[in-house]
Amino acid sequence: MGSVSGRPAGRLPWAFASLLIARAIYAYNWYDVGPIQTGLARTFASPPGDLSFALWAFLFAVGAFQIPAGILSLRTSPRTVSLIGVLVLGAGATGSALVTNLWAFVTLRFVVGIGAALFFSPAMALLTEYYEGERRGLAFGVFNGAFSLGAALAVFLTPVLANHSGDSVALLVGGIAMLAIALENLWVLPPTVKSSEVSPGAEAISRTLRSPLLWILALSLLGFWAANFAVPQYIVSFAREVRGYTVAQSGGLDAIFVMTALLGSPLGGYLASRTHRARVLLAIGVVLVMLSILALPYLPDILLWGDALLFGVTSGYLFGVLYLIPTRYREFDRKTAALSIGLINGIQVIGGSFLVLSGGYVFFGSGNYTGLWGFFGLVCIAPLVLLLWVRRTEPGDQRFL
Repeated sequence: MGSVSGRPAGRLPWAFASLLIARAIYAYNWYDVGPIQTGLARTFASPPGDLSFALWAFLFAVGAFQIPAGILSLRTSPRTVSLIGVLVLGAGATGSALVTNLWAFVTLRFVVGIGAALFFSPAMALLTEYYEGERRGLAFGVFNGAFSLGAALAVFLTPVLANHSGDSVALLVGGIAMLAIALENLWVLPPTVKSSEVSPGAEAISRTLRSPLLWILALSLLGFWAANFAVPQYIVSFAREVRGYTVAQSGGLDAIFVMTALLGSPLGGYLASRTHRARVLLAIGVVLVMLSILALPYLPDILLWGDALLFGVTSGYLFGVLYLIPTRYREFDRKTAALSIGLINGIQVIGGSFLVLSGGYVFFGSGNYTGLWGFFGLVCIAPLVLLLWVRRTEPGDQRFL
């Protein structure tokens, strides 16, 4: 591989390592609130259900700023936008660790969500600029895997740190680490070469944002997305309060829910690339996730770990299928791929934020975990009926669903 904007290609491994670390810390800040909601409620002298507003504010900001991040990246540079993202995320996370008022906390988690949105798709666009061919595919896979590792670290480490040093310290770790990696990224990430190709114009952007295929794919798996986020947020409290697990045991169980997505994602991509029935693959995966959630209140302790494995692997498999589908249609080129993914994420995260708020406020707030798992199990499956219409959105000579 040649140089990037005059910098030697030998710098790229350092840049890639920096992006991986940023991705893992980014994931930590996605999952560091959920495991300590009960403690935060005591700190803020608020009902536990009110902490669901913090989860909602974060998710709503992530969803609302996905598309602006993609467009801003096209208009400026992915490097600039991703650097702004990690800086905003770190500042918001650090501030949220220091406040003692619930609504100040909610506001700052909204800021964290803005930073997360500004980092995600521009960082993936950076990988597109840095790597070509098979190396790009490998880079994407490892980059996405870093999210699972960071999330697993958060759900295990956050309750342990909170138990030992307090909730503020548990949150402060993520914020300070993000600010540190922002400074490191500023130094290490090479600028990208200005492309001689014409950037996607308003027509291409509009065509992507109005794509029926993308909208139906996003909406049909919206419930799954909400459940995939919510279950790891509440499983620590469930394991401790209902099953009597220790802090380490509950965090370890939660880590399996999120980390084992690493195993399923390559499987989903592999199967989706070799079939014309991706719709069936999606339906099977969502049903398995639903069953794993509905089973949570009734399984003996020993089987909870196997259920966590099923949930994690199947969730990773579903995302592998979902994100591959748009790339198989000629209507979506490389330049708009990040915007396509941003649209899917934006729809799912904004819609999912309200589902997470509803389930958390009503069921977690009242300590009704059976109702909580039942709610997210049903939410997971309900929108799947939209896949019945997805065939109508396909081009006439292309059949992948």
